[in-house]
Amino acid sequence: MLYENKIIIPHYLYMLIRGIVLIEGVGLKLDPEFNITKNLEPYTAKILRKRFSLKYLFKKNLNRLKDINALADTLPDDINTIIKKIKDGKLEIVHEHKGLKEFQTATSKAVNRLVFSVIIAALSIGSSLLVMAKMPPLINGIPLLGAIGFVLSAILGFYIIISIFRNDQF
Repeated sequence: MLYENKIIIPHYLYMLIRGIVLIEGVGLKLDPEFNITKNLEPYTAKILRKRFSLKYLFKKNLNRLKDINALADTLPDDINTIIKKIKDGKLEIVHEHKGLKEFQTATSKAVNRLVFSVIIAALSIGSSLLVMAKMPPLINGIPLLGAIGFVLSAILGFYIIISIFRNDQF
């Protein structure tokens, strides 16, 4: 239903719904009278009682008040420090790329495979031209250089296919 209606939800929520549907399916197979909502009712009631209890709400809001108080204490000094650095021209912004190294490695491997494939294609085309031109020396009517080119391109082609299947060992 989610897919058909183009509803996008977080992955963890999707997995929760999927788990509940699976549990309901197994429950109905074992007991046709199984009702998932009736079986989950005590747990949901317990969670709701805990979430809306005065103790929980008080503790949650007390922590928020502590955070706001700490922010109010440090914010003016932090703003003054930032403004002073801007005025002095000493403000530094550090930008860090996360996952860039892995991206560079993957891109490098892909480019290497692509170059390798172009070389194989060129070798195959060149060998085809030699065979079509019947360039001597001939062995059984096949030009030797053309045959060597085809064998090399086949070996290199198998090598690249094996390296792709080995999952990024190329």
